[in-house]
Amino acid sequence: MQSVEHNLLTELHECVETKIWSQYELNSSINVLNCITAEELNDTSETSDRETKSGMNLRHLDGIRALTMIIILLTHSSIPLIRMPLKNANDLEAQFNQPWFPIAMAGNTYTVQLFFVIGGLLLAVNILEQTKNCKRIGVAYFFERVKIRLIRILPLYIFVILFHASWYPRMKEGLIGNRFRDYCTINWWTNVFFINNYINPSEPCIQFSWYLGADFQLYLLGTILMLLMRIPRLFKPIVICMTITAFVVPIGIIYRYHLDATVMMILRHVLQEIRTLPYYLHVYIPSETNAGNYFFGMLAGITYYHLKDNPNAKSILKVT
Repeated sequence: MQSVEHNLLTELHECVETKIWSQYELNSSINVLNCITAEELNDTSETSDRETKSGMNLRHLDGIRALTMIIILLTHSSIPLIRMPLKNANDLEAQFNQPWFPIAMAGNTYTVQLFFVIGGLLLAVNILEQTKNCKRIGVAYFFERVKIRLIRILPLYIFVILFHASWYPRMKEGLIGNRFRDYCTINWWTNVFFINNYINPSEPCIQFSWYLGADFQLYLLGTILMLLMRIPRLFKPIVICMTITAFVVPIGIIYRYHLDATVMMILRHVLQEIRTLPYYLHVYIPSETNAGNYFFGMLAGITYYHLKDNPNAKSILKVT
């Protein structure tokens, strides 16, 4: 990149030294074209360099997401083993009563929340980058972002749903195949419309796809809030409401349904792949209880965007 910039700058320097306007008198159209091309390429190079640098500042999040995904896959893959008759049920129940077990399960549960935090952060940074030179943003911008989001997710998602509804049941035939039943032939539409974390959550099509529903709902809400925060007088009230909601909503739901403050693994619910666990249905998968982490991610993204070009902030945060 540096050698290319050097060549372009050299070409521009020669253009200035020979006074580009005098080339018209000599009728050297080739030299004039070279000068104009060099100037355009130099502008393009500078723009590309700025965009690349801005994107590379957050590339470390890809590593965090990869590590988090590995942890989640390893821990969730152990859930089906609990449902198989490999151990005595009394031994499993005794293991659940160990002091360390709730801590381990809570850590596993809250690892998923990192995805909501990262999603909110990237949403805020992306919208601020796209709208920094726009004085007015209309409804068309919102629907354009939704369309792009659906194009990225929906085609492959529909393919996986079709696979689960057609061929996947044939791969689970056997003595315990009925324990791993999905309801894609009945409730596939809840996944397509990203409402599977609310409609029939105890009979899901692809159980762990609840995250896509919650994430898409928070994406819509987060985009609307980011656009509203462009209005100066609404910025502070929205930030206050986001912060209060992050604490009050989970507290209210836990109190309303008389639940534990953290996930408690109960064997009879695990045998149903946690589909009937009250904490799972009312706290773990709804978007309103996950909104707090998404909101804090958005606030972190807003803070990062406004401080990323501040030399003093860079030395403190060590982000770039």
